Amino acid sequence: MLERSSSLWNMYGPTETTIWSTIHQVEAGEETIPIGRPILNTQIYLFKYPRHSHNDNLELVADGSEGQIYMGGMGIARGYLNRPEITEERFIDDTFNTEPGARLYKTGDLARYLPDGNIAIIGRSDYQVKIQGHRIELKDIEAACFDISAVKDVGVVVSNDAQGHDYLVAYVVLNSQALKQSSAGFRAMLKEKLPEYMIPALVVFMDALPLTPNCKVDRQALPAPTLDNVENFVAPRTEIEKQLVEIWTYVLGVQIAGQTHHVNKREFYRACCDYYR
Repeated sequence: MLERSSSLWNMYGPTETTIWSTIHQVEAGEETIPIGRPILNTQIYLFKYPRHSHNDNLELVADGSEGQIYMGGMGIARGYLNRPEITEERFIDDTFNTEPGARLYKTGDLARYLPDGNIAIIGRSDYQVKIQGHRIELKDIEAACFDISAVKDVGVVVSNDAQGHDYLVAYVVLNSQALKQSSAGFRAMLKEKLPEYMIPALVVFMDALPLTPNCKVDRQALPAPTLDNVENFVAPRTEIEKQLVEIWTYVLGVQIAGQTHHVNKREFYRACCDYYR
């Protein structure tokens, strides 16, 4: 496109900041195209990521370090219509601005400053998670899934068990039911592409993934993992098997569809004692 134009510009900005907030003139030979610098009456801040709570102090990153983009200025929207909880999460007071009522918008984009002062996007905080000490881009796992020819659609999310431990779940739509894979077989194929810590603990096959009005995967609407998602699952038949199900549904924080398990610590201890006698 650059060869066919007198000039080419990269313009960046989310809807919440009135579309265009930064600008960069693309030059021949650039390996990566930055988003440039803020336009007039717009402020860009890169704050250290992650911010654990709404009340945490924001700290600017050092030059060249990764940070999350917050934007301020005259283009910031008032908020989301009839969505006060999301407005409160995404729009915060601008403590760097003495103007009354000044606010910042949390974009969710991760970026860093280049040596020349331009800003380069490097990813999304929405899809970057930390599992067992490893920082993981969920999009990298999804890309590896799409490399498997039978995959039509996929969404990878983080779930957690009853003890609060995080684990990865992949929701997969295949091109044909005739190509139905086993969870173990699918995970084995991913092991050829990804390190062990990026392999989903559970693969859930679905006919279709829920979508947002913008036709993106609605991760909030994905069903919670259950024991019925495990391959060749057989319901418990004996009293011992029922006790084992009680133990593992408690430990893993999953359920058998249509059944609810309420295992308190005393019952959990009793079931363990009964089993090991």
